[in-house]
Amino acid sequence: MITTAISATVTWKDGNRFTGRSGSGYEIDVEEPSRTGVPGAGPSPAELALIALGTCTGVVVAGVLVQSGEQLRGLQIEVEATPLDTNSRGIGDIRLLYRVAGDVSGEKVERAVDLSSDALCILKDMLGAKAEIRQEFEIKN
Repeated sequence: MITTAISATVTWKDGNRFTGRSGSGYEIDVEEPSRTGVPGAGPSPAELALIALGTCTGVVVAGVLVQSGEQLRGLQIEVEATPLDTNSRGIGDIRLLYRVAGDVSGEKVERAVDLSSDALCILKDMLGAKAEIRQEFEIKN
C-alpha cells in the first residue's frame, strides 16, 4: 500500500533510450525497441511494467507464505502479455504463473495468490483496467 508520494525522473539520452531514476535513487536504462528489431540497451517500458507487476504481486505471495509459516524455498513469477492486436502496441491479456518451491500447502499458495490479486498490488489495478489478468501457480517440493 502506498502511503506517501512516490516519484521518478526520466531523462532522454538519445534515439529511443532514456534513463529512469527512482525517487529513492536507483537508475535503470530503458529503451523502446527500434522498428528494425535491433535490441535496445535495456528493457522496454512494457517489459518494465511486467517486471514491476511480477515483483509487486510476488512480494505479497512470498510475504503471506512466510508469515503463515510455510517453508518457502523459492518463488519465480513468469509474466507474459499478449498484444491487443497486430496493429497496436497495447497490452491485451496478462498471465502470471507463480512457480513456488518448498514444503508449502497448495491451499495457502492459492490464498496468497488471491490476496496478491485482491487490491494489494496497485500495479495490478492499473494494468487490469485494460487487460484481463490471469493468475496460476505450480508447486515444486
